[in-house]
Amino acid sequence: MLGNVALQPGLSRLIRACILAVSSLLVAAPALASDLTNLTDRERAALGNEIRQYILDNPELVFEAIILLQSAEPDNRFLVESYSDELFADENSWQGGNPDGDITVVEFLDYRCGYCRMSQDIVSELVGSDGNIRLVLKEFPILGIESEVASRAAISVLRLAGNSAYKAVHDKLMSHAGPFDAFLIAEVAEMSGLEPAALEAEMSSEPVGAILLANRTLASELGISGTPAFVIGGELMFGFMTLEQMAAVVEQERTKVIN
Repeated sequence: MLGNVALQPGLSRLIRACILAVSSLLVAAPALASDLTNLTDRERAALGNEIRQYILDNPELVFEAIILLQSAEPDNRFLVESYSDELFADENSWQGGNPDGDITVVEFLDYRCGYCRMSQDIVSELVGSDGNIRLVLKEFPILGIESEVASRAAISVLRLAGNSAYKAVHDKLMSHAGPFDAFLIAEVAEMSGLEPAALEAEMSSEPVGAILLANRTLASELGISGTPAFVIGGELMFGFMTLEQMAAVVEQERTKVIN
């Protein structure tokens, strides 16, 4: 995915702000708005150029629209609280770190995402060095069929062989350099103590599909469209984060809990 998916919400706001600014122009000229369906292609092109130039000449319209959008957008902390059960108490997601930790970190990941792979060691170091963080991993394959195969394999191992086997497979998939194919699935089955046929059957089962659907639905409700994405305590964070950035958010969340 993009090097900094955290830019997406701001970019989305800017695009919507431009739309809102254009809409305000049409509201101010209702006669024009009502005649849009009758414009020729040449007239539409001319109108588009006029609107573009008007926005360029009056950039304050965009900033005013951004302010309006920000005031109308849902609070991310409220979203996290609203979906706390799905995020923090989902028995279908792998859980590690300190089960009694005072802060929970939830990561949405795709095994073929380069920035998820870069985050692997960072998250491990954060959890290991802190000692008081609970970690939850959410399979969120968005980069094609091979990503889906990998996530289905990981979820199936968790269901059939448990937490320890999942963690070993998770680490294997994160570092795998080749295709996510039948040979890899056979290797995953062997290292998990499973028969390849049993693993493949589980991968295509309805429960595994339902888990992926639930993760995608949750991501959509939270506004997550890229990987990696994190929920740290009550904060929703988009994109790759350094160890220092993640540790700072953890400490910030601890302060909020104390206060």
